[in-house]
Amino acid sequence: ASGLTWLALLGVLTSVISAYFYLRVVTTMFMREPQAESEAIPASAPRSLAAAISAAAVLIFGLLPAPLLGVITASVQSAIR
Repeated sequence: ASGLTWLALLGVLTSVISAYFYLRVVTTMFMREPQAESEAIPASAPRSLAAAISAAAVLIFGLLPAPLLGVITASVQSAIR
């Protein structure tokens, strides 16, 4: 072996921990009765602006990732030199 058994065990341990937390969310969402009716969050200008900027960034970087990847590649190359 290459002496990285501890790293494999750490990966398994963190996977088990993350699965526990994700499954808690799933059970809360789908397997428990709602406690009370929740009210809708009122829309405001800052929230709408934040949502619009986030949606635009997801669309732009999802459809045209080359410019972002170019910036990332240049910064990584300058960091390792």
